[in-house]
Amino acid sequence: MKFGLGTVAITLACVVAYVAFTARVTEWRAALRKQAVDTDTRPRRAQSTAC
Repeated sequence: MKFGLGTVAITLACVVAYVAFTARVTEWRAALRKQAVDTDTRPRRAQSTAC
């Protein structure tokens, strides 16, 4: 075996941490983008219903 069990465990832990971090950041950014889109379209909806 070229790599020890410790190296495998550290690599696996890093991959799991990376995936978890990426998923959380993606969810946060999607929520932020949804909020921005909702904020941007709110005035347009008010204008279209006022006419």
